[in-house]
Amino acid sequence: IAQQVVLDRARKLAQKVKPVAGAKVAAIIRTPYGREFVGINSRKTHPLMAKFGKNDKAICKHAEVDAIVTALRWIDSDDLRGSIMYVARAKADGSSGLAKPCSGCQKALIAFDFADCVWSE
Repeated sequence: IAQQVVLDRARKLAQKVKPVAGAKVAAIIRTPYGREFVGINSRKTHPLMAKFGKNDKAICKHAEVDAIVTALRWIDSDDLRGSIMYVARAKADGSSGLAKPCSGCQKALIAFDFADCVWSE
């Protein structure tokens, strides 16, 4: 599947997300085996967010971490190796916004050995 197709799907999902601090973000993981897992930003917290959060105040679950948490319900962390994370932000008007992962989410992507991350701009 072309990267833009997956990123567009993530953006459409992000449009449906309830904003958290004004942000509407969704992430899709595609494993090397073709499985997909989805995450969205939310006010909920999770131990992985505490571990990879960029600071003590950033405890809301980011879409990237939510996608990883979802994936780990179904597969082992080893099966995430080589996966690609797609992250999209939807603006209020439905257009795309910059969704480059924060430093904490970048650490999570490295820790789980993702091959790449593609984000909307």
